[in-house]
Amino acid sequence: MNSLAFRHLLCVTFSLSVVVYPEAAEPPTIANVQGGLVVQLGAAELNTAARLSHTGRYIIHVLDTDAATVKKARESLKADGVYGLAFAETLTDPTHLPYTENLVNVVVVHSLGNTPLTELLRVLTPRGTLLASPRSGLNATKLKGGGFVSISRQDDGTYIARKPWPKNMDTWSHTRHGASGNAVSLDTAVGPPKRVRWVAAAMSEVEGLVTDDGRNFYGGVLARDSFNGLRLWHQDLTKGELNDPAFNLPRLSPSRSRPIASGKFLFAVVKGKLVALNSAT
Repeated sequence: MNSLAFRHLLCVTFSLSVVVYPEAAEPPTIANVQGGLVVQLGAAELNTAARLSHTGRYIIHVLDTDAATVKKARESLKADGVYGLAFAETLTDPTHLPYTENLVNVVVVHSLGNTPLTELLRVLTPRGTLLASPRSGLNATKLKGGGFVSISRQDDGTYIARKPWPKNMDTWSHTRHGASGNAVSLDTAVGPPKRVRWVAAAMSEVEGLVTDDGRNFYGGVLARDSFNGLRLWHQDLTKGELNDPAFNLPRLSPSRSRPIASGKFLFAVVKGKLVALNSAT
């Protein structure tokens, strides 16, 4: 990963409450992705980056090969008061994006330039989303040939596509892998550790980990993205209040029911009642 981008990413405080919205209003999202790391290729248009950064749910990294365009983008984001959650840099080598594999939740393409589709697929997380604007030059045929799935075209001409989930990558939805209690994973993608992928908060967070659909759930309960570690949401299951600023991750006693991850839902006992929580928010 580009060292400047990596340092900037690590230094950003990922807050879930930058802007207070009215109770009836829903913060903006992008392609049904509720938060995470967004990369935008092409810095001439910043409406999406500014809109998402105001929610506090996303980190947006804007890249462009033209230094003058990047300078204007930085000035615009700073003037909008969002620089940090959204930031711009010059892409010196468009054939190689400055990220490790399976890291980025959403890639927005306004200007593809010389960046190959294989690079977009490489950096996206499994089930990560690609948004290609009409002026990107991408179409359904190119996206399918590049390995993307679930391709659709919006009314404005934008294409939306997703990176498939690897067939050799398993999940761990229950305390002992699955409902059967057999703590043996079917994952064949795992191997001897070669590096640290991401580090976040105290090591005690790993207590009670379950994971499914690209999200990790710890204790009772804190949600992080499985691939980049960005914090998504938290809720004290003993109190039931979502994203409480005074949240302190509660540990789970051996006699207490553990959360179960299942795709779009996290099943848990909240204040003595069995509930199905939205796993994304």
